[in-house]
Amino acid sequence: MQKFTNQEKNNLFWYFLVPVLISITLIISLSPWFFEFLATPVNRVFSGINRWSVDYFLYLSYVELGRRGQLLTKLLFTTAPQKPVFAHLVYTLPGLVFGKFLGLSSVFIYHLFRGLYGLMFLITTIIFFYSFTKSKIITLLSFLLTFYVSGFAKVDSWSPLKFSRQLDWLQEQNIIERATGPLHYSLGFVFFLLAIVWFFRVKTKPLIKFLVFGLLLNLTLFSNPFSYLVAGFTFVVYSLFLLIGNHKNIKELLAIILGFLTTLPLIFYYQIVLSGEIWGKTGMSPKYYVVTHPPLYFWPTILSIGPIFFLGITGIIYCWQSKKQFLGKKEFIFLALWPIVQSLLFFFGDYLKIHPLRIFSGLYYLPLALFSAIFVKEIFPKKFWLVIFILFVITFPNYYLSYIDRLYAFTNFKEFGRFSYPTKKQVEALRFLEKNSPVGSGLLAMYEISSLSIGFSGNSSEFSLDQQIKARFYNNQMDNQEALNFLKKNHFDYVYFGYQEAYGGGNPEKYPFLKKIFENEEAKIYKVK
Repeated sequence: MQKFTNQEKNNLFWYFLVPVLISITLIISLSPWFFEFLATPVNRVFSGINRWSVDYFLYLSYVELGRRGQLLTKLLFTTAPQKPVFAHLVYTLPGLVFGKFLGLSSVFIYHLFRGLYGLMFLITTIIFFYSFTKSKIITLLSFLLTFYVSGFAKVDSWSPLKFSRQLDWLQEQNIIERATGPLHYSLGFVFFLLAIVWFFRVKTKPLIKFLVFGLLLNLTLFSNPFSYLVAGFTFVVYSLFLLIGNHKNIKELLAIILGFLTTLPLIFYYQIVLSGEIWGKTGMSPKYYVVTHPPLYFWPTILSIGPIFFLGITGIIYCWQSKKQFLGKKEFIFLALWPIVQSLLFFFGDYLKIHPLRIFSGLYYLPLALFSAIFVKEIFPKKFWLVIFILFVITFPNYYLSYIDRLYAFTNFKEFGRFSYPTKKQVEALRFLEKNSPVGSGLLAMYEISSLSIGFSGNSSEFSLDQQIKARFYNNQMDNQEALNFLKKNHFDYVYFGYQEAYGGGNPEKYPFLKKIFENEEAKIYKVK
């Protein structure tokens, strides 16, 4: 039997195995959304929702702002006056290029770039694993442990056999969401990983070293500040280890310090612009920080991470004590510190006014998977593929439940709620607003259209407003002056009237200050005179 040459093995790995594995992972991650899209009834439009409703439509609104020609960002879930800020360019720029100039919808653009940024992230993970190990086998094992070995499921009953997910309220913990998350997460992860690879694996002149490192840190901060926080805290602790080393570490310490110093202008910008009354509350600014999550417990969290936690910790100890050098000394220290630092931020983040659930999506699973792969490869040199398969089978219940949770998150494929699948007539009304109202202008509507409009038409709404107050307006329980004051106080320029708004039997045309500007079989739109 003819053996492959080293060059043929190299080509097989890079030009066949890696592309196939990445493609399969991307397809699996996107498939729940794709199946929901294919199931769209003929008289409906799929809103593209793939995660928490308010978050999704907020992300979609950024894309819509780009479609409306606005590169800067506003928060459309409030009608409060605000100046656009230079943030979330990962959403508005694709919206501008592919929406305003090429005419694609915000939903299509969002999911197109969810796939593209996800692809970039998956490729970067391969680069990350290989750059540190120079081993094709360890790279493949690490990738499989990251995306195909899930957490442990809870056994709710043995007869009949029934499982449930550990901490199912946590986002980004399962393999389905790791590959293709929100756009700022995926792109932030790419820059974060490239910054680490550049710092440890690229040898170049000191000036170029810190300039590129600083650029990548700035891009990480601009894309996803929480990834930057994980990087910052990890490099701080890593620097402490360097300080107790010898004088040869001075250049490396200087590169770290100078690299992070380049991010100070952007940090000050965020502090000034994104810590105000409106943005501060949304972005979990320390000034407005409140605990919004359930209690965090050690063992459920560890079990939700799965085998890579236990194998990763064992792998760290194994690499530390082994005479074989699997990683460079400094690389080992940084990669070992990374999940430790992130776990401390997760469990004690509230004390530092850092949101633990956002810290949980900070790629701790990559170093854990890498150390797990090294351990499995060394302990089971001839049966490591079998070990990976067994781990996949053991954690398959959670893998399956994660997939089902995502697939049936917003529809059971028998009933199609209008929140996820608005009718074509509803979307027609929103498209009218998109073409005939100023970007960010206030639209009064009940909850369903309030959420849809920020992503479909680029109108702002007021999510904090009590729905009962809106109902009083729609049911004509306000006199003319009270109703007009209500609209002006909340900066509503337009009034939407559909099936939810008509539930109480009111008629907005009784208000003399409303002028009807659109009507079809399901919706009416009025402009406030």
